[in-house]
Amino acid sequence: MQLSSSLIPGNYKVQVISDQQTQSQPITIGGQSTSQNTGTFTANTDKSVYTTGNLIQVTGTGPVGTSVTGVMTSPTGKTYSTVVTIQSDGTFLMIFSTPQPYETGQWSIAVTNLAQTKTLYFNLGTGSSSSSTFTAQADKSVYSTGNLIQVTGTGPVGSYVTGTLAGPGAKTYGSTTTIRADGTYYMTFSTRSDDPTGQWNITVTNLGQNKILYITMQ
Repeated sequence: MQLSSSLIPGNYKVQVISDQQTQSQPITIGGQSTSQNTGTFTANTDKSVYTTGNLIQVTGTGPVGTSVTGVMTSPTGKTYSTVVTIQSDGTFLMIFSTPQPYETGQWSIAVTNLAQTKTLYFNLGTGSSSSSTFTAQADKSVYSTGNLIQVTGTGPVGSYVTGTLAGPGAKTYGSTTTIRADGTYYMTFSTRSDDPTGQWNITVTNLGQNKILYITMQ
């Protein structure tokens, strides 16, 4: 039996009459279901490096009308939060200010929508040092196995630098350091006397930038 699409949602009783016998059957007509915009949840900061006093903008996409919460955490663990609603075009914008006293270094923002969380990282520094160029260089180009390998360079104050030393046969060593107040850093890798000889490389990373250095072990 086909029902008219103009019927108002609610409870009805259907009566079937056959050979002077009547049977009744209750039915319920529901409203047309509405599906929620299932846009993919994304979140990004407008920059990776800020100076003290800057406004930090987080933009992204997600299901229309849902809430997005953001929690910004300083290097010492202080937190600042905000909540916005995703607009009709499926986008959102949230803004954080950098409070005084300013904490330089690496901050994080946890952005959550419908139980999905994106964690973003950025560096906050002083005006002069936050824009410093990231550089990396080894102290030598040729080493003997068992030597201490030193890498130095420059970059935004307070940000992290990670390094991976890789040699033949997938042998690797790791190191992590923080850029000092003068905008420089220093990291070392210890090698073993039985390490393989030949060409090795060092991948040094800071705020999404990579530098690859090549050295020879003999």
